[in-house]
Amino acid sequence: MHIPQIELISLSCVIISKTLKYCMRNYSTGGEDLLIAQAFEKITPKNRFAVEFGARDGYQGSNIRLFLDHGWEGLQFDIDAKLLLYFYVAIKIQHFTAENINDVFTKHNVPHDFDLLSLDVDCNDYWLWKALKYEPTVVCIEYNSNFDYKTEAIVEYKPENQWDYTMSYGASFASMCKLADKKGYYLYAEADYSNLIFIRKEYEKICPSIFSKEKTILPHEFHIQQVTKKFVVD
Repeated sequence: MHIPQIELISLSCVIISKTLKYCMRNYSTGGEDLLIAQAFEKITPKNRFAVEFGARDGYQGSNIRLFLDHGWEGLQFDIDAKLLLYFYVAIKIQHFTAENINDVFTKHNVPHDFDLLSLDVDCNDYWLWKALKYEPTVVCIEYNSNFDYKTEAIVEYKPENQWDYTMSYGASFASMCKLADKKGYYLYAEADYSNLIFIRKEYEKICPSIFSKEKTILPHEFHIQQVTKKFVVD
C-alpha cells in the first residue's frame, strides 16, 4: 500500500544470514524481510513454511519471497486476478474473510505452527488475524499509522472491505498490539510506518524487541485524512 518517501533499504541491499546462509537481496518495501531474517538468526525455524496475503506479483513488495528464494516452502495469495496475466506470477487468487481463512489454510495443508505469516490486505488485516486459529512463529501485519500510540481504532468488519486510499483501513498501533498480546505475541519491530512484526512470546528472551518509539513518531499522516468507514474498538 505505502511507497516510502525514502527507500531505506534498496533492492540491492545484501546481508549474511546464519539461518538462510546466503547473501540476500530483499524484496520488501520497508525492509521487513531483512528484519524478519535477523529474527530467524536467533530463532530456529520449525518447518520453513511461510504464508503471505497481499503478495501482489509475488516478488516486488513481498515479505516472504526472500525466504522462498532460499528453500522455504510457502503460499502467496492476492485478490487481484489481473496479476495472473503476467507469465512469471505464481500466486493464488483468493479473497480472504474472517469466515473462510481457516478453511483456506486447511485446504492448502498449512502447518498449524508454521514459521511466518505476512498479512497485508489493506483493510481487514486485524479481523483476519483475530479469526486465524493457526499459530505462526512470526507475524508481519499492516497497521494504520495515522493514529497515535494510545488510540484504539479498527475499521468495522465487513467481508467486502477494500482500501479507498484514505486513512480508513486496518487497525491502529494500540489495537494491533492489544490483539497480539491476547494471541501470545510481543512486538519485535516496526517497518516504515506500514507494518508491525510480532513474535511468539516464548522467543522474547532469545530474540528481544528492537522496536523504538523514538524512531517511530506517531501519528504519521501520509494518507488522505478522510474517514470513509466506521472505526470500532474490540
